[in-house]
Amino acid sequence: MRAGESSEEDRPACFQPVGRVFLNGGSASRRAHSLFAPAAPTIYTIICTMLSYADALPAGPKTRGRGERVFLALLLAALLAAGGGLGSSAHAQTVPDEEPPSSEDARKERLRQQRQEKRENLQPPEQGFLSRSIGRVESFIARQQLVINLPSIDLYGLRPVLGGLRSGAGTTGGLRMPFFRERRDAFAYVEALASLKAYYGVNVAAGYDDAGPWTGYGFARYWHMPEEDYYGIGPDAEEEPQANYRLDETVAGGLAGYEVLPGVLAGAHVSYQTHRYGKGQDETYPTVERVTLPGEVPRRKADVDYLVPGVFVEYDTRNVPYEVAYGRRFAPTQERLRGISLDATSGIYAAVEAIPHLSVGEGDYTYTRFNFEGQQYLPFRNGYQGLALREFLTLTSTPGDNEIPFYEMKTLGGSNTLRGFSRFRFRDRNAILFNVEYRWKIFRPLDLALFVDAGHVFGSIEEMALEADSFELGYGIGFRFKAGQRVIGRVDVARSREGVSTKLELGGLL
Repeated sequence: MRAGESSEEDRPACFQPVGRVFLNGGSASRRAHSLFAPAAPTIYTIICTMLSYADALPAGPKTRGRGERVFLALLLAALLAAGGGLGSSAHAQTVPDEEPPSSEDARKERLRQQRQEKRENLQPPEQGFLSRSIGRVESFIARQQLVINLPSIDLYGLRPVLGGLRSGAGTTGGLRMPFFRERRDAFAYVEALASLKAYYGVNVAAGYDDAGPWTGYGFARYWHMPEEDYYGIGPDAEEEPQANYRLDETVAGGLAGYEVLPGVLAGAHVSYQTHRYGKGQDETYPTVERVTLPGEVPRRKADVDYLVPGVFVEYDTRNVPYEVAYGRRFAPTQERLRGISLDATSGIYAAVEAIPHLSVGEGDYTYTRFNFEGQQYLPFRNGYQGLALREFLTLTSTPGDNEIPFYEMKTLGGSNTLRGFSRFRFRDRNAILFNVEYRWKIFRPLDLALFVDAGHVFGSIEEMALEADSFELGYGIGFRFKAGQRVIGRVDVARSREGVSTKLELGGLL
């Protein structure tokens, strides 16, 4: 008799036929008996009860035979024992007849246990030094601007700001005072900025966006720009700056937009703008009026005020979070080519807008500007590589004898439009621009970009050309430093027919 088995004398008389089935049914039956041996008294009682019930059944065609009754009672007893947890102690018993698991089964079980332990001990990946450093200071990234949030420094909510003035202002910093910091449906802030080149400005914005179809906000801005370069007008302008001028701009107004369809936003804005022109602070360059003939440059001394209404429609499926800046790109507080977030990795963007500039006071300076823009983002290789494209066209119409002041003309050149050329390098009433970037994620906070820019300016619709030799070309390589999806800084090395230039900028282009 094996260990763990009970003798036939230890069993109730009613169980002896069942015992013979177990013991005479082969090794499988003996293993089953050994498995339930620790719970034998309970099982014997259950089986005897079931057999007594079966014996009480009347004989007949609907009545099972005694062998069937024995089997039924045994099956019920085994199920009850297993369901009641009787098998837990049985598993602890040694079953000598049971064959040891094969080496393949043991290997599979060992691998399963290792996978289970790995899942239970799974930890998030540890960020590198650069990612941790960016995460400590990055809070909110606006176009060409980084607002820094330092939790250890809280002086009435003031936050340091890097950037925020127009391109070419030089290294810029300042302070921002945000309001409604605890609310998601409202925002407001005041910021003061200054640069090492003596540019300075004040920006104010306040608005409401309840995540519904409506959005709206008010805005105001004053910028002092003491060193703006003038190369000339048209595609054949000189390679070196010809003059230097100062411009003070004030803009104040409001904007409202409504999402008419998913991804389709329509809206309008209105603002009042003032422009004050003067001599530039760089004494090495003369004023614009000294290097040009009368009539050569439209309104070269004009101080102009404008009432500026505008309407726009856009279609947007890009994966760029709007945050509190939703729709603000259409406000005339910044250049159109700098006001659109271009940090997407997938989706499509298309927009059309018309912006009349109605001159106020003396002078015929009224004009209307039409902007058309498209963007496409094509990811591949699981998002680690991608292609970004942008097409931009701006056209200007002036009624009658009206003329547009030269400082209101559209310009190409610099790190936001035509890389490889100086800022304001080309200036005219109309412009067309194409940007292409091939992006490659090196590691989490750093992307590599190969880019090509092509564009040209022209005075009238008849002068717009799409031939390749009519476009100015810039190309090069760049690196994008990122926090999540947003580009917080970039370095571009670009080449054009005028040489090689290297630019370090806050924010991204494409």
